[in-house]
Amino acid sequence: MRRGLLLGIVAWALATLLFRRFAHVLLGYDETTYAIMFVAGGILAALVAAVFVYYGCEPGKSLRFGMGLVIPGLILDSAVVLMFPTVFPYADPGMGGKFGALMLWGYGIILATILLFGPRLERRTRR
Repeated sequence: MRRGLLLGIVAWALATLLFRRFAHVLLGYDETTYAIMFVAGGILAALVAAVFVYYGCEPGKSLRFGMGLVIPGLILDSAVVLMFPTVFPYADPGMGGKFGALMLWGYGIILATILLFGPRLERRTRR
């Protein structure tokens, strides 16, 4: 779980920096762009979760790893939504709700991917 927490914090920080600069583009001003972000974000979240489990998880611990992976983001993004205009100065302050919904969607996809496929994604090590 510690490895998942560490990866979760690093991934959250990198994603937050990306959103800080490009939130106005990534969240979009129209519903079509936002829908595309939902689909693309869900696929990306599933792929990132699969790669993290494959390379970062010990065999037999994918569920604990997955919880560790999403807990930092869930906690930290709740604070980010409250301070949305400060954290994302380039975005319209009214996009905070869209951001929060997108983050919940992504964390749900990560957990679902690990719950459904985690044990099969774990890299088996030979001894």
